[in-house]
Amino acid sequence: MKKIPADQVKLRTKKASEIFQKQLPYSHKIGEIQTVLVTEIATDRKHYVAHNKFYDQVLIPMEDGYMGQSLTVVIEETGKYFMKGRVLEEGELQNIPSSYSNPNQLAFSLNPQTMVQNIKQRSNGWNFIIVLVVGMVFQMLYILYRNNYR
Repeated sequence: MKKIPADQVKLRTKKASEIFQKQLPYSHKIGEIQTVLVTEIATDRKHYVAHNKFYDQVLIPMEDGYMGQSLTVVIEETGKYFMKGRVLEEGELQNIPSSYSNPNQLAFSLNPQTMVQNIKQRSNGWNFIIVLVVGMVFQMLYILYRNNYR
C-alpha cells in the first residue's frame, strides 16, 4: 500500500476531529426536566455532579444540602460530555415556561411511591403477565439446572 503524504494525513485528521467535536449528543435534552441524584463534587469545585437514570452527568450549582439528595432539575446547557441543570424549587414546576418539556412527565423518580404510581399508570395488564411468564421460565430453568448438576 502506498504511503499517504504527512500533510494530507494531518488535513484528514483535522477534518475528522472537527466532525467529532461538532457532535453534541445531549443537545436535544435542553429544556428537559429530570430527576437526578447528586453523588460527587465536580473537578472545578464549583458544581456538584449528579446522574440521571441513564447515568448521564448533570452538573448543578454547588449549594449546601444538595449532596446525596434527589433533585428535580431543568437542563439549560449541554456540552459533548455533560449537561448543566438548574435546580427547580418546590412549586416552581407550575411556573415552567412553555419552551420546557411537560413538568408532569418527569424523566424518572427515586421515590418508591412515585415509581409504583408510574408503573400502575403505564401498566396495561400485559406487564404483569410478561413478568409472570419470565419468572416462571427462570424458575423452570433453575429446577432443570439443579436436577442435572446435583
